[in-house]
Amino acid sequence: MRRYLTPGHRGRVGSGCVIASLGPDAARHGPELPRHFEAGVKAFVDILGDAMLRKHPDATPDDALAAFATMVGALVLARSVDDDAYAHRILDAATARLLD
Repeated sequence: MRRYLTPGHRGRVGSGCVIASLGPDAARHGPELPRHFEAGVKAFVDILGDAMLRKHPDATPDDALAAFATMVGALVLARSVDDDAYAHRILDAATARLLD
């Protein structure tokens, strides 16, 4: 999570997370692209869920899904604003909530 929600990742739009970069446009490109994105989302959530279970044995699949949604949403928002300080604040706020 800490590596995902960083200013550096925010700046790597072309080589960072494809879900955050292209996800908002997936639904506009017909049914095939969302199916591929869904597979990618599920794979990332599964990986995150496994990692969460190692630290928090009571974690549920929905905990991983909520965490991933927060991570992607924060990255999309941080990339969508012009003010670097505000973008960092978005990333820091999401990280703090996720690691709380």
